[in-house]
This record gives sequence, structure tokens and C-alpha cells, in this order.
Amino acid sequence: MSFENGCILVTSYFDEYHGHFIRLLNEQQRRYINPYFKRIKNVLNLFPDIKEFRNQVVAHNLRVKNKSVPTNKSLTSFVVPQTIIEFSIVIECIKYITTIINRMFPLAMKKVVMHLSAEERRKSVVLKSPLTPAEAETILVELIRDLQIIASNQDIPDD
Repeated sequence: MSFENGCILVTSYFDEYHGHFIRLLNEQQRRYINPYFKRIKNVLNLFPDIKEFRNQVVAHNLRVKNKSVPTNKSLTSFVVPQTIIEFSIVIECIKYITTIINRMFPLAMKKVVMHLSAEERRKSVVLKSPLTPAEAETILVELIRDLQIIASNQDIPDD
């Protein structure tokens, strides 16, 4: 998944959360989920321009006030995740709020799991298990270390 696709998914997730999900909750359910969401929102506020970046750069870059992005705003002025680690933080926020939602609605979660299990049984291809968070973190730490070593031994080529 590219960073651009990730921005679309993150924005879509929170559009659904705010536009549809939260509106359907009763007051008790809102009181339950609010502390979790407020804490997560504090982290997401580190990257306040994800939605604007998605709209102006990734999804609708040719129709922002009938001008292309470079004439509207510098790409470096968007405050969005700049690294995989930063983007991983945003993904963890989504995973956590989804876990809370699943706890709130165990019957709905059970139905989704049963549906997905039935779909998996119909597939003829066996998919590889996804990486665990610990495996992903190890890979990222090793990759960053190795790339820093490469960078420290490289000279930037002249034009």
C-alpha cells in the first residue's frame, strides 16, 4: 500500500466514523467511546493535514479551485506523517478505535468474523499470515539502521 492510498484509507475511515457511526450511538455508548477517541485524537492532531493532503494532493489534485496543487500550496507545507513509523502511529490509532468498537458491538463483530471466515473457506489460495506487530517493528528498525549505514557511506552524485 502506498502512502497516498494510506491517506485515502485513513481519511475514509474517519469520515465514516464521524459521518455515520458516531451519529448512530446512544448517549451511553458515546460516553463509553469518547475518552478513547479523545486520547487517539490527541495523537492524530500531530498530523492535522491528512484529510487536506488527501483531498488536494491525492484524490482531487486537479480540481482544487480549478488549479493544480503546486499553484495552491507547497507539498512541504502539509503536516502529514513523513515516515513509515509516523504513518504506523496513525494506523495503530485506527486499530485501537476499531478494537473498542468491536468490544461495544460483539454480536456485530461475530457476524463479520463469521462472514469473513466463510469467505476464506471459499478461497482456493492460502494466504500467508500477516506480520505480527513485533515482527513488523523488528523489520522496520533493521531496515532504518541498514539504510542509515548505506546513506552514511554514500556520496550524493553530481548532476
